[in-house]
Amino acid sequence: MKKKSHITRLLLSALFALFYFSVGISQTLPYTLVNNSTYADNQIYIAIVGITGGHVWVDPVTGAVHEMNVSDNTVPGPIIDGNLGPGGNGLYADCFRPLSQIPNHVINIPQISGCRIFISFNSQLFLYFFGYSGSPSGYAAPNLSNPTDPNQGIKFEIIELTYNTLGLWCNTTRVDSYQYPLGLEVWGSGFYKKVGELKTHQEIISEWQATAPAEFQGLLDASTTTIHFPTKSSTFPQSLIQGYIDQIWSKYTGQQLVFNSGDAGTWRGSVSGSSFVFTRDSDGQVATIPGKPTTVEAMEASGVMASGAQWDLVVQAQIAAAINRHAIDLNLGSGVMQNFGNPAIYYQTWPYNWYAKFWHRTDISFEGYTYAFSFDDVFDQSATIHTPSPTNITITIGGFAGSVTPTEQTPYAGVIQIPGTVEMENYDNGGEGVAYHDADPTNQSNTYRFEGVDIEACSEGGYNIDWSVSGEWLEYTVNVASSGSYQMNARVASPGGGSFHVEMDGSNISGTVTVPNTGGWQNWQTVSTAVNLTSGQHIMRFFIDQQEFNTNYISFTQATQTQAPFGGTARAIPGTIQLEDYDTGGEGVAYHDNDASNNGGQYRTSEGVDIEACSEGGYNVGWIVAGEWLEYTVNVASTGTYNLDARVASTSGGSFHIEFNGADRTGVISVPNTGDWQSWQSVTASGISLNAGQQIMRIYMDGTDFNINQITFSSGTTTVPVTGVSISPTSMSLTVGGTQQLTA
Repeated sequence: MKKKSHITRLLLSALFALFYFSVGISQTLPYTLVNNSTYADNQIYIAIVGITGGHVWVDPVTGAVHEMNVSDNTVPGPIIDGNLGPGGNGLYADCFRPLSQIPNHVINIPQISGCRIFISFNSQLFLYFFGYSGSPSGYAAPNLSNPTDPNQGIKFEIIELTYNTLGLWCNTTRVDSYQYPLGLEVWGSGFYKKVGELKTHQEIISEWQATAPAEFQGLLDASTTTIHFPTKSSTFPQSLIQGYIDQIWSKYTGQQLVFNSGDAGTWRGSVSGSSFVFTRDSDGQVATIPGKPTTVEAMEASGVMASGAQWDLVVQAQIAAAINRHAIDLNLGSGVMQNFGNPAIYYQTWPYNWYAKFWHRTDISFEGYTYAFSFDDVFDQSATIHTPSPTNITITIGGFAGSVTPTEQTPYAGVIQIPGTVEMENYDNGGEGVAYHDADPTNQSNTYRFEGVDIEACSEGGYNIDWSVSGEWLEYTVNVASSGSYQMNARVASPGGGSFHVEMDGSNISGTVTVPNTGGWQNWQTVSTAVNLTSGQHIMRFFIDQQEFNTNYISFTQATQTQAPFGGTARAIPGTIQLEDYDTGGEGVAYHDNDASNNGGQYRTSEGVDIEACSEGGYNVGWIVAGEWLEYTVNVASTGTYNLDARVASTSGGSFHIEFNGADRTGVISVPNTGDWQSWQSVTASGISLNAGQQIMRIYMDGTDFNINQITFSSGTTTVPVTGVSISPTSMSLTVGGTQQLTA
């Protein structure tokens, strides 16, 4: 179950900037470079720099890691107006290699912090290495604001990343400038994400020239076709944004600004002097912006917008992002809650950072994600990709323009492994008639992938396919580990029912599978059937035979897998069930977990469920993600009603429900914000009707993000036969089991 939700990526970035690793770490990731540009391979130069204990560079050809040293500075660079560089001799680091020399265009990069992959065109860049450690150490990067910098006139781009034992964080960036399109794709264990530009370089420049307001037109340097960040250009009128900042500070000198920051809670504050002082509703925590920011400080995350302790930085990031997006509504009254997390209000009221709006256009950047200013990660609008279990990365030089033609079909999330789970929204690339057939050309629900397939947010977490029409289909590239019998489980919902079948390489393997009336579009049930599969890679097609129903996912488990009580004995009800003692059987049989690794690293370490030591003793299940579940074989002592007490902890809250033999017996149970991941509270439910005997109990995670230690069931009212009841206007008698119990 994946890593607990962050407060903001700003804080994570700050932590990992300080997280160093020693030279010699052997674990590496393959980075594949795809040339989709107008430049030949021998005109593209690559360099990798970062930190593994100290400052290092990675040879792109061999993957060898070298400590930075002044002796690496052997390449003569341009001398502009007498600038001989930091070494005083006009020499720079010999760390760049042409793409044409990199075997198979693949670079194996180890765990590394603060890493940058530099990509330059027609010339290497001229970096200067100071050293591995000590003072000075590190390297001198290009500084385009310095007219004598030797890198003036050289087009280049950057991929930023940190890779450590907690996973991979990487992104493209437009924070300083745009020089050339890039694409970035990351695969992991059941994970895929893609960011980057969708147009060619010339198309982007033409679109800027045609649409940029007068105040932003000057950011384009026509001689180099570079678009500079507003504060990096002398042509940008800083008074444009400064006026909005002044209005904010003026209004809230006498009024109160209230906003919800998401994970970090609700804050309310007013300006005192020139400082903006905020207090958090939940605990009284104070955060301060120690002065009215300048335009540069608000746009570049500097000065008063990057000072102080943890919560100061969180609030500064929220307000700076709201300024860039014009998300602070000055027409709302004092104390009225403002929603900075709604992208629909961004860049709607002038003035705002139009540079950022341009890069967030969905026809410019894939799904609108990009890093267009320093606080663009607030409310997850940036191009940051994170996965705890990365497997491979592809960097597409030139971006995605024309990279997938209508006749090309490729796996969307990598080849999907069977046994395993096929998330329905992750159908292959290729478009209409190639990787899918949809009855209309638009995504009716307008989420996730903006093609014809209709995808919506799912109450179980993630997304589901909806608006299904008879004759539609979806295709997936799968790899079956071994030939044999499998159980196919489809998670479906419908108020009316329907049917489907599954084909493998054109052969119907499932027969017609009936979808029942589940009672609603988000009331989910599992339908199962046995299938025979052959090992190897195949194209799987999910075919809608009869409309209309929703599908969340299809999982395949080997028929030889069995589920049994952990420890061999069914859990007794009444009694206490420890969450870490779920049944045996593995992923998709006894549990479903979002990732393949135990992030807590405790107790049942060979499986995917995330278990950690609990402050109440023993262990608890954590890193919970909506849609995950755990199963337990239980034995209910007698038919009747029961009460439930669950020990939970969370910094933000969540929810779950419990099923017995597939029937929801509890309804949704809310988990409150308890204040900390190990601050435990009880949540209760009563009147839970259970039948006697052995059953499969499933706890289903409806919301993210919380911990559970244990669940205790206690007896409520026992059901006994009622043999006679008579009621009159003046009297009532009740007979139970032949004996009169009550008269009134």
